[in-house]
Amino acid sequence: MSEVKPLYLHGWAPDDVAVLRALKPTLDIPFQVKPVVAVWGQQGRVLALVADPDWLCDSITLPSSKSVNVGKAFLWACGLLELPHVDSSYADKLSSWIGGPVVELEPENLRTVFFE
Repeated sequence: MSEVKPLYLHGWAPDDVAVLRALKPTLDIPFQVKPVVAVWGQQGRVLALVADPDWLCDSITLPSSKSVNVGKAFLWACGLLELPHVDSSYADKLSSWIGGPVVELEPENLRTVFFE
């Protein structure tokens, strides 16, 4: 287990990160995880605590580091679990910001929408 991957965290205090460190050995994560502060422009899912990041990203937000779902959220942020009920898509986030429906277009459909 020599591979190290970042775990992007937003709003986590050191005591909260300690909860994740204690939880990690109980989860089936086949690589080492390095907690790092999430910032705009990174490539990866964000595990947020209390408040959503104020930039566009794939994220899941927990109300507390003691949440019963912290293990599932941890696995989701590591890319090891898909949670279909997570409202983390770019379209969902944009919809919440602008108050209207947003539809994601696949690259192959852009030509049809903008050039015909």
